[in-house]
Amino acid sequence: MTAPGAKAARGLVPQDHATMRSHSEGVVLAVADGVTLVDGLASHAHVGAYLAAELTAEGAMAALRRGAGPCDTRAQACAALHHGLHGIWSELQRETAARALATTIVLAVVTVTWTAIWCSGDGAWGIVAPAATVVRGDATRHPIGADFQAVAGERLNETHVELAALNARRGPTAAARDLRTMLYADGPVLGAYVATDGLRHEPPLAERLLRPFCGDPVMARALLTRPNDCDDLGVAWAAQRATCAEHAEAML
Repeated sequence: MTAPGAKAARGLVPQDHATMRSHSEGVVLAVADGVTLVDGLASHAHVGAYLAAELTAEGAMAALRRGAGPCDTRAQACAALHHGLHGIWSELQRETAARALATTIVLAVVTVTWTAIWCSGDGAWGIVAPAATVVRGDATRHPIGADFQAVAGERLNETHVELAALNARRGPTAAARDLRTMLYADGPVLGAYVATDGLRHEPPLAERLLRPFCGDPVMARALLTRPNDCDDLGVAWAAQRATCAEHAEAML
């Protein structure tokens, strides 16, 4: 789901993009947010946000299809980012390419046995898991009754100088250094989301994403508040499906 905000209100192109991939091996969620100003000039980073989210998601899914673990999955995502953007870096002057490719990334991979979330720049993320699931990372834990836990984190940066999409021009390893592990869960989870930093302007949606059954895009849009000065927003999420009766019980 993507939702425009302040940029659209000023006649600018929204720069947030969200995407997902699903396979029997797991689910991949990715969001990216273009940096508005690069070297003091208005960017064209809506292009970079689209490419960064789609490339890293596709790379991570390719790794999952062959049964890769967390480290190899991140490496494959960064390799896809490097190879996908290589032509742009090669054919354009560096300053021109940077104005199109300066973008944050938040990438999540959810499998039956592990979940990992990586971030470059800023953004927000969270999971809902059984209380017994071991979760590591700099995030806040919220008990949901006796049986479940919600774990959420965010990263807000005023400056964006270490971005995987920019450093990918030097190779996958350079990109991987700036796509850092934010959360790792050793065990099953019921739901997960990643979001761009605009989620901080949407408290009802942020709270709803930390419940086991996250619903659908129609529900999410109903929770949005969109004043003219709010930030653009991109959210990708996945949740365990439930019957209507189970969903009603989870809401109590």
